Amino acid sequence: MQKHTPFQITNVHIVTPDEIIWDGVVTINEFGMINEVSQRCTGGSPQIDGQGGVLIPGAVDLHCDALEKLIETRPNVCMPQEHIMPQAEQLYAGAGITTIFHSISFAGDESNKPIRHPQRAREISHDVHNWRRHGVIDHRLHARYEVGDPQGLDVIKALIDEGVVDMVSVMDHSPGQGQFPDFEKFFAYFGKAYNLDEEQARRLAASKQENRSAGWRRAVDLILYAIQAGLPVASHDDDSAERVRFIQELGGRISEFPVNLETARCAHASGLRTIMGAPNIVRGSSQSGNMRAIDAVQAGVLDCLCADYVPWTLVAAAFKLPSISDLSLVEAVQLIATNPATAANLMDRGSIRPGLRADLVLLQQVRGLPMVAATWSGGQIAYQRNVTTHKDWDRETLFSGRIASPA
Repeated sequence: MQKHTPFQITNVHIVTPDEIIWDGVVTINEFGMINEVSQRCTGGSPQIDGQGGVLIPGAVDLHCDALEKLIETRPNVCMPQEHIMPQAEQLYAGAGITTIFHSISFAGDESNKPIRHPQRAREISHDVHNWRRHGVIDHRLHARYEVGDPQGLDVIKALIDEGVVDMVSVMDHSPGQGQFPDFEKFFAYFGKAYNLDEEQARRLAASKQENRSAGWRRAVDLILYAIQAGLPVASHDDDSAERVRFIQELGGRISEFPVNLETARCAHASGLRTIMGAPNIVRGSSQSGNMRAIDAVQAGVLDCLCADYVPWTLVAAAFKLPSISDLSLVEAVQLIATNPATAANLMDRGSIRPGLRADLVLLQQVRGLPMVAATWSGGQIAYQRNVTTHKDWDRETLFSGRIASPA
């Protein structure tokens, strides 16, 4: 393990798993681990003045496909691959994310999205894996298998054998269930996202429906293969208790984006970790017209938030939740760090406490909103900016959980 100079972050309000420590100090050792969390300086180590900022654990993002949008900036317009991962490093670190599961879709039946063809997705997956030795934050791969794709199974299994894949999920975007209970919703999404006219959308819908039965046999094969390899497995857009039980019996442990509250309740009660998108919290609604994430929060059945498609929304959602729900800031931060780390079996991170990785994010208040001023991953600086116009955080506001609105 590479050694670094030990240091202390002082003059910060620390969000721990149990409380907010006002005007605290975090000591990081030479191995990039947290040594001590206290309200006093121990001396002997270089000090970084947090200038009264809030210190939270680095976010653990289990699902975000923003990498695809960095690659394909316009429909069928792709940027050179060698530039993508350095840009992704800055994007995620600047959003306060220290562990990112890049969500790469293997969906060869969606021909209008060439970056989701299994062979292209394989190339992107290798790029993510190869960047790990260069990046400061922890880049991981979440392989998303679309059941209508006949080619992706063998590609993903080969990537698992190579040690490239860190998480697997199974998607079924055929109309008549899940996210798209009817063709109208299917067309509303795919027509816009993939620039399809109605006839093209109907052909795609028919293809997905025709391949569905065989696709689910392949999906079960993949789920069992991934579980045998020790990987966390998620289902996607669960719409019923039957789907939840089916995935759980196979060994799945995560339910991504349950489409209604009844399914979310069932998944949570069954021991599956439920995940919904942070953009849903920030916007106040689902982009696909399904369940609002705040309803799952209020019902006590939401375990994790993910960035989904907008990295900066994780921190924004955590700081918005105390003003629109019964959650404290401590509890809201657990949704973006502690709980996702547990769901992925990453027990060395996700909280600010001694013995864990020093994955830390310093936030200053600008216009009443949190702005990332610095991000450390394993004790190494991954992102830093000088926030000169910040205001001091109000102690009563932080402890009550009521965060101010933008000024």
